[in-house]
Amino acid sequence: MEENSVHLLKNGRTLGSRYVIEGVLGEGGFGITYRGHDKTLDVEVAIKEYYPQGFVTRNTTYSEELTVSQSKYTEMFQKGKEKFLSEARTLARFNRQEGVVSVTDFFETNNTAYIVMEFLDGITLKQYIDTQGLLTPAEILDLMAPLMEALDEVHNVGLIHRDISPDNIMLLENGGVKLMDFGAARAYTEFGEKSLSIVLKHGYAPEEQYRTHGVQGPWTDIYALCATMYKCITGITPVESLQRMQGDTLQRPSQLGIPIPPWVEYALMKGMAVFQKDRYQNIGELCDDLYGDGSNINYDAVASPNQTAYDPNAYANVSYNQNGYSQGSNSNYSQNYSQNYSQNYSQNYSQNGYNQSPYNPNADYSQNYGTQNNNKSNNAVIGILMATILILIIGIAMFIWRMNANNDSQDAKVMQADQKAAATTQKMTQATTEATTEEVTEATTEAEAESALPYTNNSSIDISSCQTVDDFYRYYAPDFNFLYPKSVFAYSEADDETNSYYLSSADGSMTLEFYEEDTSGSAKENVKKFYNKTQNEVHAIKYDPKWEDHQVIAGQYVANTNEAFYYFIRNENAKNYIFKFHYVDPDLNNDYNQEDYIMETIYRGCSFSKASKPRSFRNFEDEGKKQ
Repeated sequence: MEENSVHLLKNGRTLGSRYVIEGVLGEGGFGITYRGHDKTLDVEVAIKEYYPQGFVTRNTTYSEELTVSQSKYTEMFQKGKEKFLSEARTLARFNRQEGVVSVTDFFETNNTAYIVMEFLDGITLKQYIDTQGLLTPAEILDLMAPLMEALDEVHNVGLIHRDISPDNIMLLENGGVKLMDFGAARAYTEFGEKSLSIVLKHGYAPEEQYRTHGVQGPWTDIYALCATMYKCITGITPVESLQRMQGDTLQRPSQLGIPIPPWVEYALMKGMAVFQKDRYQNIGELCDDLYGDGSNINYDAVASPNQTAYDPNAYANVSYNQNGYSQGSNSNYSQNYSQNYSQNYSQNYSQNGYNQSPYNPNADYSQNYGTQNNNKSNNAVIGILMATILILIIGIAMFIWRMNANNDSQDAKVMQADQKAAATTQKMTQATTEATTEEVTEATTEAEAESALPYTNNSSIDISSCQTVDDFYRYYAPDFNFLYPKSVFAYSEADDETNSYYLSSADGSMTLEFYEEDTSGSAKENVKKFYNKTQNEVHAIKYDPKWEDHQVIAGQYVANTNEAFYYFIRNENAKNYIFKFHYVDPDLNNDYNQEDYIMETIYRGCSFSKASKPRSFRNFEDEGKKQ
């Protein structure tokens, strides 16, 4: 990251007469984290600045104050800042918890807000497994013990984290572990009274997080926590939960050739059960099984989460304890961990060499981690083959059973399960599409979907991978549907009540908005009004063909930069339907590069544009060569 970027605070700048900026640690869609020095205490700190990309601007050459880019974003910016400060207050409640990053101060200045936190010297869990390799089951359980105790306390006061993943867990040089980034944390006792915004990490978010009215609670964090442990011991990001609802293909670690105690595997898979009612309801219950000896587990009761049938009425009568949730028998499980786990788990599995320290402060983490040893690879292949054979045998057995079933009640159960599975597929399946090298076809199936924005958790933009419809998601909003690329956007916000959707790349260089607004007057008047407003917001309009009820407007967004924009509006049935795409175009004079292809595919894939079907990048590029 360039230190001289004009929107970043310069080194040596002092905030609050106390904190000196010493560099940039990271930048995301909604904030910038600086390395700083606390002059009062003479210690290093991390300073997080609220800076929502796409909504604000700043040029520190002239001023360090943030400016909201458009007046319509003012209210959104203020609400976001309030939530940002709420994160600080949330974190401050757990400063004594070993497994949670500590907040030391928070304040407002420069028309924004700042959170001062302890400086963590270490690497994220994601960085560790990317560079040093996988952890054994014993290592990950040892590592997660203090973190789960901290998360238990968080849940006990009625809060959920909602964003647990390997890149939000920090491994420290002293061997400790910290749970970071409570920006998505919310009080789950408020469920049923109002909807929550969508916060998603591909592979780690359970199905209820894909719905603004999904029933979220401690079980939501448990899914993400177990998915994180699954990733650390298998190296595989779990299958997306919505996809698992259609047909669960998630394999158990043992099927992948990973040596793991059966009770640990059982606990992980139950924690990742597709539906909330089938998971552990609190951390205590999870740890009872995870750190136990397996003596109290009925392994035949739930062989895998894919046996769960979807029941749309399952959550209709769920009640919530406003004072938190009831803990399991091992709510203070760290004591049970040292007394029970160390005796049962370690005693049985130390002979396999699982007691190595998972984090070596002196290790060279700059080297890339290669493949596992051949034995593990062979075991994984054998496990996959055996799992495939087992699935075929089960499928044949189920077919014979169904054909010979003569019990009416049994037939009724089979029929009921089939109906529920069909309902799930119809409701949650995104439009099915097929792509060829010549043409990207339109989605052919309209499916009702909950208000959600599934996306890949991208740390960097991969424009080159967006060349067929398989590289795009189709999302169904209440009044329209649209396509957006999987490999570009890392953040998303969905509001099903206002029917508005916002997406941003990790670095904020690409943003995409879809929304509708009630209007009055003729279609032509509304389109012209939108055009005139756009003229006042952008530097230069290069493309603006005139139409009566709709219009495309494109050009250079900011002078002397490669920031480009592409807007579209259609007025229909007393509503304006609008999408706005902001992106960095490396060649503003070339209308047929990969960035422009993404723009065109979004336009053609948006239902209210009523454009011709999307095409492949090859066809798009060929057209450019003819110009």
